[in-house]
Amino acid sequence: MPQRTRAKNSNSGPSEREPGGVAAPIPFPIRKIPVFRGEEDSYRKFFEESRDAFVITSRDGLFVDLNEAAAELFGRSRQELLGKSTLQVYADPMERERFVTTIEAAGGQGNLEVRIRRSDGRIVECLASSNLWKGKDGGILGYRSILRDVTRERELEMQLHQSQKMEAVGILAGGIAHDFNNLLQTIISYSQFAQAEFEPGSRGLSDIARVLEAAHRAADLTKQLLTFSRRNKLESADFDVRPLVRDMVALLERTFPPSISISCELERNLPLVHGDPTQIQQVLLNLAINARDAMPNGGRLDISVRAMDSEGGGRAAGAAPRRGKHLILRFLDTGCGIPQEDLPRIFDPFFTTKEPGKGTGLGLSTCYGIVDRHGGRIQCESKVGRGACFTVYLPAGNSAASPEPEPLGDKDLPRGNETVLIADDDPLILAQAARILESLGYVVLSASSGRGAWELFRRMHNEIDLVLLDLQMPGMDGLECCREILALRPEVHLILAGGFIDSEVERTIAGIGQIGVLHKPYHHFDLAHSVRQALDRRG
Repeated sequence: MPQRTRAKNSNSGPSEREPGGVAAPIPFPIRKIPVFRGEEDSYRKFFEESRDAFVITSRDGLFVDLNEAAAELFGRSRQELLGKSTLQVYADPMERERFVTTIEAAGGQGNLEVRIRRSDGRIVECLASSNLWKGKDGGILGYRSILRDVTRERELEMQLHQSQKMEAVGILAGGIAHDFNNLLQTIISYSQFAQAEFEPGSRGLSDIARVLEAAHRAADLTKQLLTFSRRNKLESADFDVRPLVRDMVALLERTFPPSISISCELERNLPLVHGDPTQIQQVLLNLAINARDAMPNGGRLDISVRAMDSEGGGRAAGAAPRRGKHLILRFLDTGCGIPQEDLPRIFDPFFTTKEPGKGTGLGLSTCYGIVDRHGGRIQCESKVGRGACFTVYLPAGNSAASPEPEPLGDKDLPRGNETVLIADDDPLILAQAARILESLGYVVLSASSGRGAWELFRRMHNEIDLVLLDLQMPGMDGLECCREILALRPEVHLILAGGFIDSEVERTIAGIGQIGVLHKPYHHFDLAHSVRQALDRRG
């Protein structure tokens, strides 16, 4: 077995016998080798004290030297690594081969990223600036590298990439929602007209009910897409969590594999929650998706919502974060479970136990952040092979949610005899809105554009009681038409209808204060009640 030798000729510099038996100078001698005073000392000090990770390896993959920063990066001591194989620190052994090939093909120096596996199992992304270590005869003895941990930079880049993707989804959703909801508006309204033509219990009535059911599902999907891709910051408000849970469960039943059964239990007389309903909906969806991914072979997801009065339990398991009434949302799955050693880290950003490419590690950390901002708490209990239970505690207000009213039939719709001006560039929607209101006793004037509505209103403004405008129309849009109308007659009542109304338009409408909003697709009773309520508000 070759023996390591100390350098005996101080004029030739320190040397070390390589594992292959070739003696060669090394740029930074290890501690056991005598060094020159002066310049060599300063290099050694720089090597040892640098906060960058310096590593020298032999060509056959052994550690020749490294500083303390490198040892800290690898999560091991220098003594554990010196003379040992570098394969133990690569996340994938093939990365060492890629490293060697890249440096030698690049003419002896270059930069590349490598993935390091620390002793605790954590993967670290590193940028390696490396060059060849050559002997006097020009032969390659090994490699010298400076490693820099770029894990955080890559995580931020990934987060930005995810944000950009969500931004693109939001733009796409907003762009198609108006046209798509206009189509659904036509399908729903004319299906409701057709329902009135059939006798109760007839096959035709049943067929139309199926058409309406499909249209409602399409409308729900559009709504979900808009909700989960919205780019605006919503204002906090008191809201009933029950519709959010029901909508989510309906979405899950359509999109989850049939092998996963879903149950939902909602306690009666739940209190309202104060916060951002869209963010709470995101928490619900993230927890549901997390449960789905834990059950690749099927299983059961039980969702429950109940109220609880708490004395406050600090950080004890199962305790609410503060004294008072709380809403408790529980997601219980029969999935693979979470190892005990991973439980303390599951809410850490970018921590994931999923395979590469199957998880960003942001789902549960997002849930934690949202719940924390709402003054609540999220907890997890789990055992490997026995599933997991996520519990969310949200502080509740003092008011109970109102009983959910049953939709009214056409025979119960409010009526009137006022004059209503309707404008929409879609002739089918214009015709169905006019037909609904005329059947309820209103006098209806119609225009196929914003400019046409403005010209008609300018001629007949003393006779018109309310104006219903589509938001997106070519030329003069609904909002611009509203401004012109209010400038001529400030007391007139206005309603804007749209398939997608973004946050900026919502703020503008709220600032004006006299404009109602009707979201497409709407039912006959939605239109009838919106018109009647707007007219009844006049002073």
